[in-house]
Amino acid sequence: MTIGSKYVKLFIVATNNITRRIIKMSFSIRSKKIVSSVMAFAMLTAATAAADTSIVKNIIPTNTITADAAVSGNWSYEVIDSSRCRVTGYNGTSGTVHIPEAIANHTVVAIGNGAFSGNENIVNVYIPRGISQIPMNAFKDAHNLKTVVVPEATSRICASAFEGCSALETVTGYTNIQYIETKAFKNSGLKSFTTYQNASGQHSIGSKAFENCHRLTTVKLYGNWSIASEAFSGCENLYNIEYNNMSTIESAFSKSGFKGANSLTYLNGAQIFARKAGQKYILQKYLPYVNRYASKLRADNVKLYMDYYYAT
Repeated sequence: MTIGSKYVKLFIVATNNITRRIIKMSFSIRSKKIVSSVMAFAMLTAATAAADTSIVKNIIPTNTITADAAVSGNWSYEVIDSSRCRVTGYNGTSGTVHIPEAIANHTVVAIGNGAFSGNENIVNVYIPRGISQIPMNAFKDAHNLKTVVVPEATSRICASAFEGCSALETVTGYTNIQYIETKAFKNSGLKSFTTYQNASGQHSIGSKAFENCHRLTTVKLYGNWSIASEAFSGCENLYNIEYNNMSTIESAFSKSGFKGANSLTYLNGAQIFARKAGQKYILQKYLPYVNRYASKLRADNVKLYMDYYYAT
């Protein structure tokens, strides 16, 4: 048997960052030049891939940061311009927090979305003047938050701003609030809430803004407010509503605003029920507020029509 009739097997493994292929081929000892060419090509491919990886790392560094992000003491913030900034986070452990009016010579004019979301340390928060809105998710799921003091400049409480704040009892100082967006206080521990009529124009309470506020007992709706669907749904301990505008109450009734409020007993602090010949009925002076929505209130399990009926 001649050397030309002998065969061997060679496995060439070409590896890069994307694929790994194993090529198995039989060849004659007389094919050394072809084998050498294939091996050279594989080595060149691997070297090129390594070089490309190096180039990409130089072009797109992995540790890039936002240019305007900064930290000062317990505060994270973003610079808006040469004189203004927004707070984006609190890194301290104190339970009582006064958001500063200025950080590093920049006036605090805003709070970032979700800035205090999930913070388990904060209990009492004082928001500085000049903050026009409490942004989306600002304090969402801050489970130990109990009290919040809002400045007069604040006109809007955005979506889910206090959602899930189960320990929240009071929000004060918000005399110029005009808009309360969807789920703003959903699943919070709020006990009472008052809207004001200082600001002119139409104001609004968003869908499910106070949904499942199980400790909410009193709502005072002063001013020209529209109330979206199920704004106070699931507030089974809400028993008193005060208002100065009939259309506000009708707006709520028409959109299942008090769905499941099966403790609702008082309007403007006066009990709406009386007795005649031993039977309970709704007082005549309250009929205009509820008569148009009798079937809806009954279907929504609101106490106005759940247990009582009109006297004939």
